[in-house]
Amino acid sequence: MAIEGPPLRPVVNETQLWCVPSTEGLYTQPVDLDFDRNRCASLHPGELVRALRRTPDDAWLYVDAGHSVGWVEHGAAALGPALEPAAARAQLGLEPPAPRAWMTNDFENLRAGSSFALLTRDDDRSTLSVPGLDGAIERELPIEAPLSTTALPFTQRAVFEQAFALLEQPYGWGGREGQRDCSRYLYDLFAQFDLRLARNSGVQAQLGTRSVDLSSLDEASKRAKIHAAAREGVVLLYMPGHIMLYLGEDGGIDYGISALSEYLVPCPGGPDTVHRLDQVAVTTLELGRGTERTAFIERISRMAVFGPAPESAP
Repeated sequence: MAIEGPPLRPVVNETQLWCVPSTEGLYTQPVDLDFDRNRCASLHPGELVRALRRTPDDAWLYVDAGHSVGWVEHGAAALGPALEPAAARAQLGLEPPAPRAWMTNDFENLRAGSSFALLTRDDDRSTLSVPGLDGAIERELPIEAPLSTTALPFTQRAVFEQAFALLEQPYGWGGREGQRDCSRYLYDLFAQFDLRLARNSGVQAQLGTRSVDLSSLDEASKRAKIHAAAREGVVLLYMPGHIMLYLGEDGGIDYGISALSEYLVPCPGGPDTVHRLDQVAVTTLELGRGTERTAFIERISRMAVFGPAPESAP
């Protein structure tokens, strides 16, 4: 059924976005309970969603979060009151010149990359306007809380620093239990710089100053392209089903950081062994070498480069 009235709703609490209006899991064979295909994404407090439809029993809302669409349980204490677009943007400090604060790491239930209207800030505390179930509320944070009163400057060094700030944070497919998968990790990272990526890894790989197809290159040529791009700016490396931030090369070994569930380790004389990480981790591009999945560097098919175009690079 169509929604009547103001279309925008602020997210109040971390909320699961479901692909179909049910909390029942959808799994592929063999079943791994950590990979529920019914989990589309997790919504952070402070995000805005556009309510499009509801089920006849009013138990579920179909919403567009900008980066994802899916179903939210209507009675899950997840969304604030419906707002007109101008009111919603003002409440979250999205209308300049309203002061605004960006979370630069997770703090209590506020997530890295989220931004809020900044009401006051002194030597002891910051006061934010955050969504509540009945409307905006004032939220005091100690001065040591991880926030910035400006979007962070988009430099390779700053991106790396913020990427490492979430090191060892748990992995969660589709936002399971509010955790991050590979694309949400990068989404929240780039949001700290006021840059909005897509939520899907394959789409993220198409963004940036340019997107480069690497699928037809041999390993040496692929590495040369990646190294050259990394001298220009920030590089994301994509393989089907996964995306990572490229960190660079040291001692002839290439490294990346990502939210990673698992990889294969070859087992002489037997089947490959699944090694579970389930966290944000620094890994080499050699992971998987000699297994049926092959090494990361072999599987990488595209990179997204955020930096000057080659002809304008110094």
